[in-house]
Amino acid sequence: LLAIDDDRATLHLITQAFANTPITVKTARDVPEGMEILKAGADVVLLDIMLPEISGLEAVRKFHGWDPKLPVIFITAGGTSDTAIEAMKLGAYDYLLKPLDLQKLRDLVDRALEIRRLMSTPVELPREAHPKLEADQIVGRCPPMQEVFKAIGRVAPQNVTVLIQSESGTGKELI
Repeated sequence: LLAIDDDRATLHLITQAFANTPITVKTARDVPEGMEILKAGADVVLLDIMLPEISGLEAVRKFHGWDPKLPVIFITAGGTSDTAIEAMKLGAYDYLLKPLDLQKLRDLVDRALEIRRLMSTPVELPREAHPKLEADQIVGRCPPMQEVFKAIGRVAPQNVTVLIQSESGTGKELI
């Protein structure tokens, strides 16, 4: 877990929140320092929106340019609807307001880590020559179907509404 915030108290609070967990917390006070840590390895980023030199909203573009699947959770003291909408448009995993609710923070980070793990795990299909198929099984090994399987894996553990569009008879009800 990488936490980027210019407030030392917030960084200390985040570090303490994960002290007795298997999660390693790395901290940075600005985006350039955070980018160096990110390149060394991080699975989730907690990112303050109001940072010196470059805002968190600008930083997330850089982070996703380097790693498009990186879950970023924004944290900020000033929560306007415009900021929240902009953060989500930029691909934020979620958005938290300060003061941080530590239990909610831990739950969000756990879910983001699980999403990251699922996105990093390749989808594998049985390699039998003629696998026994049931009537309600999705079939396909081509790259586009692999992308569909990955999308299902990313969305399945979340409690969200999903719109699936396709031509009649393509198997939407299976998904």
